[in-house]
Amino acid sequence: MSRKKKETPLDTEAMKLGYQVMLTDVATQLEAGMHIDSIRTLLAERKQHIMNRLEELK
Repeated sequence: MSRKKKETPLDTEAMKLGYQVMLTDVATQLEAGMHIDSIRTLLAERKQHIMNRLEELK
């Protein structure tokens, strides 16, 4: 039987930090224009998803 660990404030802060790092990476790639249009579209969608998750964690 598996028990789900209760999330702590430290877990939430770690998730926020991880999402912020991912957001910075995606934004950097988008600004650099280093990918073809289809990849940039996927990155833009990923950026929005990350921003939504950060908002949910506030």
